[in-house]
Amino acid sequence: MKATYRDFLNENPKCGKDLVTNTNAQAVFDLLSRDRNIIAMIEASDAGKPAISPVVLIIEVFCTRHPSESFNLANEQRRTVVGCMIKTILSRFGYEPVRPATRTQKELSRTIGAKYFVSGSCYTYEPLAPASMRIVRTVSVEPAIFSLVRELQCPYCKSTNAVDLQDEYSSFPETRSEEARHLEIDFYRDCAACDERFRVSGYIIECPPGEIEREEIKLLPVKG
Repeated sequence: MKATYRDFLNENPKCGKDLVTNTNAQAVFDLLSRDRNIIAMIEASDAGKPAISPVVLIIEVFCTRHPSESFNLANEQRRTVVGCMIKTILSRFGYEPVRPATRTQKELSRTIGAKYFVSGSCYTYEPLAPASMRIVRTVSVEPAIFSLVRELQCPYCKSTNAVDLQDEYSSFPETRSEEARHLEIDFYRDCAACDERFRVSGYIIECPPGEIEREEIKLLPVKG
């Protein structure tokens, strides 16, 4: 099973007893523990990048929108706490910090645009590590001919959400012929950073099948 916030506290007593009742710290842990964020951190680790790379803006945006003196990322100790959270979460999947310790930390790419974090720990999969969970990748019965992964910007907080439209494939109204394939897109998604719900709508046209002729994807706020 996934690591819990209590697991994190027990495994990292040096992070401070005040975290036991720190609601912002628990919210950050829960955010990091979401399936899509765990998968993103593992994929970054497999690529030799710091595990925090794909989720650092999600954490920074959350803490900016929910300011708290008791969990301020300007404080180096709190940034260390986030790193310890990631370590606890990934350990359940058999991922451990890269050894030796001098190779564990790596600078984050400046293109990410992180404000508080400048580096992060790198992890590697250890087959003999005591893992309790694993990531299962499957091939769908009718896979998309082209990649349906899109980087979409939240209309509320402007953070980037990596959305695999394949997850919504079964709900796509679709028309198909030998010459073309037309997918209508219309679903709702919660932003990984601010939790606000937005609508994703538009279309993708393949013509001929396997080649994108045209696409239009809009993100619309639900409230307001």
